[in-house]
Amino acid sequence: MINLTSFISAHKLDSTEVAKELFPTNAYPVMALRRIISGSALLDSDQITRLAAMANTTVEKVFNNGWSVATDFICPTPKYILTSGDWRAEIDRATWVTKLFCKDKAVSEKLISSPTVTLSEFINALELVIAKKDFK
Repeated sequence: MINLTSFISAHKLDSTEVAKELFPTNAYPVMALRRIISGSALLDSDQITRLAAMANTTVEKVFNNGWSVATDFICPTPKYILTSGDWRAEIDRATWVTKLFCKDKAVSEKLISSPTVTLSEFINALELVIAKKDFK
């Protein structure tokens, strides 16, 4: 799921302009955008593409709230790696323990996911840890 409020804020977009761009034929584009934000409606692929273009980013980053995803199968324990700005999260694929780094300094190591969690749910949980400064 796209966290549209965070995305608009992070990319310093004007929500009224976003509404007009995403709903050009709608008589009430701001109300349509509110329905998307509340979760009672969804964006279609064309709207997601236009949203990415407005923010000068990729469609992948629209879904991942700016986090890039990679894998590392070369290291002794294969892991998933997510990065965003100064932040890097490394998820051990065997234990699902996440190591969180800020500017390459380890700040947290905890279990914040499971094999059945979606990527967007994991990213939301990760951002919550960062926002709360829940570093243990």
